[in-house]
Amino acid sequence: TIDETEVLCLKENDNSLYICDPFDGAAFLHLKKVGCRIVGPQVVIYCLKNQQCVPKAEHPVYNMAMSDIIISCTSVEKEIREEVHELVQLMGGSVYRDLNVLVTHLIAGEVGSKKYLVAGSLKKPILQPSWVTSLWEKSQKSMIRYTDFDIDQFRCPIFLGCVICVTGLSSLERKEVQRLSVQHGGHYTGQLKMNECTHLIVQEPKGQKYECARKWNVQCISLQWFFDSIEKGFCQDESMYRVEQEPE
Repeated sequence: TIDETEVLCLKENDNSLYICDPFDGAAFLHLKKVGCRIVGPQVVIYCLKNQQCVPKAEHPVYNMAMSDIIISCTSVEKEIREEVHELVQLMGGSVYRDLNVLVTHLIAGEVGSKKYLVAGSLKKPILQPSWVTSLWEKSQKSMIRYTDFDIDQFRCPIFLGCVICVTGLSSLERKEVQRLSVQHGGHYTGQLKMNECTHLIVQEPKGQKYECARKWNVQCISLQWFFDSIEKGFCQDESMYRVEQEPE
């Protein structure tokens, strides 16, 4: 055991392993500032049980709830993204800015980015930031792993961030699109509004709604896009389903 006074006298990283609990207070903050290797007691217990080495992370590791996990974020607000990054690292996981084959989970604030489409096609789990914050809360109370947690409730809904409008569809089709849009995390609107509507489901490339949507850079896509997204479990690439007028 080392007391706070000795810790505060440290001028640089002395290559020691510091086991801290709790992860706050003047001593902890000073060790973190000078770049010392800091872990929580849960990390030591987990590593002893599993005959693993204590991680040599460049940041404090509180527990091992997310060890083996590599996350990347997409379409997540800066403040939330920074919190997710910090919590993942505190739970023994890693963070990559770019999506590559090593990334195990994508954290998404909404659907549709390039990262999202690649992760979907690679069948990587696409989850909401609440997965990380909930896991962090649970890991304060007991030694758990991410595998003890049902991730289905945290999956990114298929149409999260989409505001969907339709034109030229039958009354039955329109009601089905409305019902399923809301069921899968999107919004449905009867009116096409500039800077609000993101997708217009089109039967044929004609009519006032279609012309306005094109002017406002709203995605004009076929009904197939909608049902394929639901069937495949993630929002499909709109470029494969565009409805455009034939060149004259």
